[in-house]
Amino acid sequence: MRNILAHIPQKQKKSFASELKSIWLAPDDKVARERANALMAKYESRYPQAIKLSLI
Repeated sequence: MRNILAHIPQKQKKSFASELKSIWLAPDDKVARERANALMAKYESRYPQAIKLSLI
């Protein structure tokens, strides 16, 4: 997670980390995929490197 957050500005780290954590804590795969897709759609254009790392 540190590698991913290294590519996020300080002002956005808390909300990004919270959304990322919600993916990992999702109750099932379907919910996790929905949350991951929402995160990608929201941040991909602003922080492409962080999104790329989160998909590895």
